[in-house]
Order: sequence, then C-alpha cells, then structure tokens
Amino acid sequence: VAIRRVGEAIEGLIWGTSLRAGPWPEAFVRGYRELAGWDPGPEAALVYDATQALLDAIAWDIQHNGNPTREGVVVAVSAARWRGLNGLVAFDMDGSWIDAPVHLYRVAGGRRFDPVHR
Repeated sequence: VAIRRVGEAIEGLIWGTSLRAGPWPEAFVRGYRELAGWDPGPEAALVYDATQALLDAIAWDIQHNGNPTREGVVVAVSAARWRGLNGLVAFDMDGSWIDAPVHLYRVAGGRRFDPVHR
C-alpha cells in the first residue's frame, strides 16, 4: 500500500524489519493457500508464529489453572519459547520479542522484499 501511495519515490528505500521473506515450508504454503486463496507473505508467517505462541500459552494456562485468564496467559507467553517460521519467538515480561531478528530489504521494481545482503 505504501508503495502505491508514494510511487516511484520509494524505489531504492532500504528498511529493516523482523519479517523474513521466506522461503516457507511447503506444508505452510499449501495450508495457507487453501485457506486464503493466495500464497502467504512475510506478514502471514509472522502472524502464524505469534498465533502459535499465543495458542500454546492459552493451552498451558488451561492445563495448569483450569481455564485461561489474562494474567495466566501473560505469564505463559513470557515463558514460552516457540521455534517458528521466523526463528525463535520468545517474549519478555513487557511483551517485547527477545533477540528479534532484523532483516534488511530494499524496495526494488515495486517489490518490498528484495533482500539486502550484508
């Protein structure tokens, strides 16, 4: 969307993010395509990782406390370690991603995720 708004002026912009541009496991791509009707992008993979970490925390809270509570899920999320599509997903007590990866991309040819090799 930003590329369309800014137009050609954005060409060459280098930006950093925790999104990894893939490649993704075929099972993930196939499942996503079946549900959404198109291939997943980096945002979809990041949401998948965060959702899995949250679902694991809810399950942990139910198993240990009988039902999920906001407080129990917060504690479980901060203790969880999820090996996801974007690497290790782990959060501190403030909800910040511990050792979040940083990837550099360049906007090139209207594509946002042209990797910048360091």
